[in-house]
Amino acid sequence: MTDPNNFKAAWWLSNCHAQTIWPSKFRKLETPATINERIELADGDFLDLFWINKFESTPIVILLHGLGGSIHSHYIKGIIPVLSAMGLRVCLVHARSAAGVVNRLPRSYHAGETEDIRQVVHLLKQHDSTTPLIAIGYSIGGSMLLNYLHRYGSDSLINAAVAISVPYDLKESALVLNHKSRTVYQHHILSCLKQTAIKKFLLMQGPATVDQIHNIRSIYEYDQLLTAPLHGFNSADHYYQSCSAKQKLTSIQTHTLLIHAVDDPFMTENSSPTKMNISSEIELNVFDRGGHVGFISNAKSCKANYWLEYRVPKFVSQIINNFIW
Repeated sequence: MTDPNNFKAAWWLSNCHAQTIWPSKFRKLETPATINERIELADGDFLDLFWINKFESTPIVILLHGLGGSIHSHYIKGIIPVLSAMGLRVCLVHARSAAGVVNRLPRSYHAGETEDIRQVVHLLKQHDSTTPLIAIGYSIGGSMLLNYLHRYGSDSLINAAVAISVPYDLKESALVLNHKSRTVYQHHILSCLKQTAIKKFLLMQGPATVDQIHNIRSIYEYDQLLTAPLHGFNSADHYYQSCSAKQKLTSIQTHTLLIHAVDDPFMTENSSPTKMNISSEIELNVFDRGGHVGFISNAKSCKANYWLEYRVPKFVSQIINNFIW
């Protein structure tokens, strides 16, 4: 029986790399059937929302994917059926150009993006002002969510949040991913990002040429060449300093669950949030093992249990059960 209150890594997946890689390489899940909605943004661009149970009158769970993620990400395909079975409306927000369609404007998304979330939340509230909104962000999506909660405080219009495997110190993560023992992750992320960027900048003017994008070899180079100039930062370091979530956790006013593994290969042990640097509204679940958006349990057999799909729904249920609406 999987304990949703405590995570213990499966004995056969005790290594952080095994925890991180297993679900993306060996878990076979169908991509959920969704109702897709395109919304127009204030700057003339658009976002694609992928819905489950769109026309129900139940609470809404907003999902924010990680860097290079989409409806096809293993963690998205894993959590959607669980939330759907609870009868909840699920709204996956695809960041700009993440749904496979090039956006109209050169800009994309980043760890500190808050305005696109703001516009989605306001749209949902316009349609149903009393329905609870719960947001779940994975990795960079979790960073975006925490930046949003920090920026808007009690005006966020989100009733509760979950942030999973967040790179709390962005510069540290960029440097860690450039280490030879982590380049497999960096290569995968860059491959997705560069493919999207090249597709876009063959159609419009950007801050870098296609050849320059082809030659990017690190996350830091990508952020220096593209992320920073596209989103109003002076440099990659300016972006990292402005958007890292760790120093903003004390200001969070929304009931928020943070799930994190100390052995996350996308960062160092020093990245882990502690009780000393969080607000009273934050519930902290930090474990020694779990990898990056892994958290595969089951100590007694070789059957993989995906613990996040027990823990997150339990938190969501508790929020809904305590909500007066």
